Amino acid sequence: MEEKRNVLKTVIRKTWKILRAITLVFLSLVLLVALLVFLFEDKIKNYAVEYLNSYLNTEVRVESIDLNLISTFPYASLEFTNVIIKDPPQVNKLRDTLLYTEKLYLQFSLWDLLSNDYSVEKIAMKNADLRLYIDEKGNENYVIWKSSESKEKGNFSFKLKDFHLENAKISYRNKTNFQDYQFKSQELRLKGNFTEDVYDLESKVNTEIIHFKSKGITFIKNKKTELDFNLNINRNKHLISFNTGRFRLGDMNFDVEGSLSDTTNGECNINIKGKEINIHSLLKTFPSLLGDDLEQYSTEGELKFFAQLHGPVNHPEVKASFNIENASLHEKTSGVRLKNLNFKGELIAGKKEEKDQLLLEDLSGKFNDAPFNGKILLQDFENPKMDAALNGNFDLRALHQFFKFKEVEQTEGFLSVSAKVKSRFVLDKETETWSMDIQSASGNARVEKMALGLKDHPVKYSGFDGEFSLQGNNAFVENLNGNLGKSDIMINGVLQNLVPYLLLKKQKLNVVADLQSELIDLNDLLAAAPEKEPKVNEKNNSRLKFPSDINFNLNASVNKIEYSTFEAKNLRGNFKLIDKVFSGDRLSLLFAKGLCTGNLEIDGRSDEAFAVTSSVNISDMDIRETFVLFKNFGQEVVTDKNVKGTLSATVSFGMVMDPTLKIDQNKIVSVAQVMLKNGELNELQSFKDIADYMRKDKKIKVALGKNIDDLEKRLNNIRFSELKNTISIKNGIITIPEMDIKSSALTVQLSGEHHFDNQIDYHINFRFMELLIQETENEYGYIVDDGTGFKVYIHMFGDLNNPQFESDSEERKADRKAYNQEEIKNIKAIMKEEFGLFKKDSTLKIKETPKEEVKFLLEWDQNTGTEKSPEEKPKEEKKKDNKEKVNKLKKKLGATDEEEKTKIEIE
Repeated sequence: MEEKRNVLKTVIRKTWKILRAITLVFLSLVLLVALLVFLFEDKIKNYAVEYLNSYLNTEVRVESIDLNLISTFPYASLEFTNVIIKDPPQVNKLRDTLLYTEKLYLQFSLWDLLSNDYSVEKIAMKNADLRLYIDEKGNENYVIWKSSESKEKGNFSFKLKDFHLENAKISYRNKTNFQDYQFKSQELRLKGNFTEDVYDLESKVNTEIIHFKSKGITFIKNKKTELDFNLNINRNKHLISFNTGRFRLGDMNFDVEGSLSDTTNGECNINIKGKEINIHSLLKTFPSLLGDDLEQYSTEGELKFFAQLHGPVNHPEVKASFNIENASLHEKTSGVRLKNLNFKGELIAGKKEEKDQLLLEDLSGKFNDAPFNGKILLQDFENPKMDAALNGNFDLRALHQFFKFKEVEQTEGFLSVSAKVKSRFVLDKETETWSMDIQSASGNARVEKMALGLKDHPVKYSGFDGEFSLQGNNAFVENLNGNLGKSDIMINGVLQNLVPYLLLKKQKLNVVADLQSELIDLNDLLAAAPEKEPKVNEKNNSRLKFPSDINFNLNASVNKIEYSTFEAKNLRGNFKLIDKVFSGDRLSLLFAKGLCTGNLEIDGRSDEAFAVTSSVNISDMDIRETFVLFKNFGQEVVTDKNVKGTLSATVSFGMVMDPTLKIDQNKIVSVAQVMLKNGELNELQSFKDIADYMRKDKKIKVALGKNIDDLEKRLNNIRFSELKNTISIKNGIITIPEMDIKSSALTVQLSGEHHFDNQIDYHINFRFMELLIQETENEYGYIVDDGTGFKVYIHMFGDLNNPQFESDSEERKADRKAYNQEEIKNIKAIMKEEFGLFKKDSTLKIKETPKEEVKFLLEWDQNTGTEKSPEEKPKEEKKKDNKEKVNKLKKKLGATDEEEKTKIEIE
């Protein structure tokens, strides 16, 4: 046991000595590094800055410079942080930065610290952005190095053997020949003795080609690339030769051989050969041809490719040839086959006397045993011209199953094509978008039994048959007929700009045609797929959205049109959609047994709000059916069960609605001149509420008594021959000016406001005499209301479903004031006529009292239900004395005896 303890102590002592030694060495190294940095940092920084300033001809900004002996061990390095190198001042460029890098390391041997001679052997950069640029005048922004004016050898120099770039963006733009390349490099490494006259250079690049554009045409986009070159550099002969050269584009491999001169006027002679490129690797490199899921296809065949770059280095001639022979592709799920696929291709670019061109000829094959053939010639990449031809018969279902069109859900039918097109493409250099001008087009196409369902729209196209004939940019349509959902259409007209619309992005299709239909179902046509899945308890409403790439001008004749509960017949008019603004002109249609004419405009330029304006004339429309067709206008207070009559109106209308057709009630503006003939109001709850109020009001109940019950019965079915008014809507309020409703029950004077939230403010008054069951007789005969009799004033306000009532004293005062003013004018007119007063006032006219026609006044006998006429009563001689005349004059002036006045709101 004692021996084990001694051994353990010995091990502990030795371990402690080792750890102490390591710690001392480490501390010594740290102190040494700190000492070296302290002694040499400022000196090396000064040497480096002085050297760089003598060779650079542009501005350089650096956040900090530090001497680093650890991170790049066994090399020492100057670590530059956040370096910005500006463009030379002669370069015309919007952005003025050649290079930004987060870290830049200039590495040299540790022994250089002792020799006081610092030679940079390695350069490394991390997180860099390099922008190479040549402006319109040929000025290069990367020529920033100049010869030193000093011939004396300094303490700082470059003997470069290794260049390493990690995580960098590299771009190259040449305005003189319209070249635009952009790369994202994970790693780029160059190794060689750069200071020797003859040396081998190893280059390994792992990058992604963001885009590779030449003269506006994108040849490669978003492709992974690997380069592995071994080059021989001979400065004496100004020659760069490929010892070995391989590069990989996507899944395609290529071998490179040849040489090029590094002088401005030197020659280039490089050959590029495809290496066992099969159809599968081609499709995987360019997935846009068939999509990303290539496991669904089996392929056979190879692509043969060979290219030559020959001529001056600064402008070499490029000639490439490629072809496929007897290739086939098989879509496994559907079994659709594309077989016997053949074509030859040729690319020629850079010839001084000839235009660049890309030719695909002898294109042929069989698609599910149906043959097709064609060719494409694209010339002059600066101002491209295309000559294309296609002939074939295609099963649309098989086409979709094979190519899996992203926007298509399902399709059926057949398409036959025989067409030739010659066109010119024009590039807008500012927006970098293409437009297409068809120089000539000929041929025709036919669809039979075509059906189409799109993923972003619920409307299904079915049963389409028709012919198209090409002329220029346009296609003339003859008897194109089919169904859109429940709607049927037949179109004869022209599809303007059809070919550019099909081949290019950001093109518009213009349709000018006559449209005929037996039925248009707007429930289908105005529907669009919802933008997102509905939440729980949220309705999956259809959304209205006008297309931005289609305009139309249609002369329409539709026998029947439906939308929700709305139904109309014999629609005629001109419909346009121009830049997402829909309009209908000279419209006429029949609905609710009446005629509606007018104009309509819906501004859909904002996808979130649609501005609607309309001018409409309505003639002899059944108001009950109108309430049915429009779902009682979204309310339950007055429904189709409560109203009857014939409506005529002139309406100017404006509103704003959202894509689900929900109307913003506060943004409705309307003025309507309305006339309702032979009208009825039946079983309205509001009239029942008025009767209930009159029972509760003690003053009115004392005055009217049992007559209120009879009034309620009469209000339950009000009939009138004609009702006219001008009603306005603004800020969510319906304003009803004062009007007289002369009905079978009584004559009611009504005015007020009705808010869309069913808050109301109505002023109602009617004659006291009309509420009495029996006529009253005095010593002079029956009391007949001459228009100046007593009135009941009621203010109805609050929520329409639970209204409040009060005596309308303000309205009574206003009426009395207006009446008194009118009577004063009448008295003045009498005095003007009788006594010659107020001669200068030409506005004074005597108010004439119309002769009273003989009336048969009905007495309601509640016990027997019989009627008694005034002729059956004994008649007395009616004498009029001066007192009666005075009383009448007082009555006209609004002065009554005290006994005639009451505290209830009647006069």
